[in-house]
Amino acid sequence: MSRTSQTSASSTPPGAPSPRSSLRDHVVAALCSAVLVVGGVKGSPALAAVPVDLTVAAAAAAVVGAALHLAPRLEVVRVPPGAVLLVVALLPGALVEVPQGYQVAKLAGMALTLVVVAASVVLLSTRRRRRLWLAWTAGWGLATVAALQVLPRDESQWGRAALEGSNTIAAGRATATAALILGAVLVLPGRRPRLRLLAGAAAAALAAVATGSRGPVLAAAVALVVVALVVREGRRRRLGGLAVALVVAGVGVVVSDSPGADRLGLVLTGDVTGAEGRLPLWRAAVRAIREGGPGGTGWGGFVTVLGESEAVPTSGDRQYAHNLVLEAFVEGGWPAGAAVLTVVVASLVRLLHHARRGAEGGGVDGVAVVLLGVAVAAVLNASVSGDLSGNRLAWVALALAWSGPPGGRPDPRRRGSTTAGRARSHLLYAGQP
Repeated sequence: MSRTSQTSASSTPPGAPSPRSSLRDHVVAALCSAVLVVGGVKGSPALAAVPVDLTVAAAAAAVVGAALHLAPRLEVVRVPPGAVLLVVALLPGALVEVPQGYQVAKLAGMALTLVVVAASVVLLSTRRRRRLWLAWTAGWGLATVAALQVLPRDESQWGRAALEGSNTIAAGRATATAALILGAVLVLPGRRPRLRLLAGAAAAALAAVATGSRGPVLAAAVALVVVALVVREGRRRRLGGLAVALVVAGVGVVVSDSPGADRLGLVLTGDVTGAEGRLPLWRAAVRAIREGGPGGTGWGGFVTVLGESEAVPTSGDRQYAHNLVLEAFVEGGWPAGAAVLTVVVASLVRLLHHARRGAEGGGVDGVAVVLLGVAVAAVLNASVSGDLSGNRLAWVALALAWSGPPGGRPDPRRRGSTTAGRARSHLLYAGQP
C-alpha cells in the first residue's frame, strides 16, 4: 500500500464513514429532501429558464439512485405486505371515470408520490442517512427563510410572506418544518450547539409566522410537545421550558401587527375565520361517506359530492376535502379510507416505539424522536390542508417508520462477516420491518 493510501486510511476514525461514503450519503439525503420542497419554488421567475419540471426531475434522479443502490442485490428485495395492500386498496378509485374534477392530474400526482416514497424508503434505509435527511430538510427551510429576505415576494398575499411564483403554504411548510426539527434537537438531552440551534429555530419560526399559514405552524407546535413528552430524561424541566416558550410566542403573535401574525392570532383568540372554508368540505365529506356507500367517487371526483355553496369558489373542479383520511374515504371508497387510516396510525405507533426504545435497545434515539415529530406535524397538517399527492412529506415520514433496521438493531452494514451477508442483511430491512 502506498504512503498516500496509508495516510488516507489512517485519517478516517474506526467506524466512521469514508469521505466518499460520507459525500454519497449527503447527496442522497439532500436529493430526498429536495424532491419534497422543490414543488413549492419551481414557479419562481428565477427558475423560469429551467426546461424541465423540477419535481419530476428530482424524482427521476431519486429513482435512478435507488436503482443503482439495489441493482447488485435485486434478488433479496422484499416489499412489505402492508404497502402492497395499501396500493391495492387505492386502485379501485383509479378505475372509476370522473366526468368532473381533476382525475388525470391527481392520478399523475399520486403516482409521482408513490415513486418518491419508494425511492426514499430505499435510499434512506440507514440511520445516518435519515439523520442527514432531517438535517437537509431543516437546511432547505432555512434557505427559504433567507430567500424570503432577498428574493421578490408575491405581493398578492396581503402582506404575508411568500416567494414570487410560490404561495404562503409552501413557505409555511418549509420554515415551520425547519423550526420543528431544530427545536426538537434542542429538546433532546446531551451536549449540542444550543445557541446556534436556538437562533436557527427562532429565525425559521418567525418566518413561518410571517407566512400566516396556520396549519404548518400549529402542527409544528403540537409536534414539539409530543417530542418533549417522548424524551423522558428531564421531561418536566423541558416541558416547562417549552410551555414558557410557546406562551411567549403566542403572546408575541397576538400583539404583533404583521399580516401573518394577525392571521395566526385569530386562532389563539378563538376567531378562526379561515375554518369556514374547511367546515363545509368536511360536512360534505362525512355526508358522502354516510350516504354514498362503500364505493368512492373516483380520485379527483370530490367536486361531485359538493353542494353549490360548499365548494371553494376559486378552485373550480379541483376540489378536495383538505383532510387525508376523509379524502381517501370519499374518493377512493371505504377500503381506501380504511387502508390510509391504518397506515397512518400504524406508522405513527411504530415511530413512537422506535423513539422510546432507543438506537441501541435503550435510552432515546434522537433520529427516531425527531422523525416522529416531523411525521406528527406532517399528518396534522395533512388533516387540514392539501390533498393526497400534495402531502408528500407526510407519506415519506410515515414510510420511514418501516425503512432500515428498527431502533435497537445495529446498522446491518456494520455486522456480518462477509460482503454478501452484509448486503443480504441490509436489503432485508430496506423498506420493511
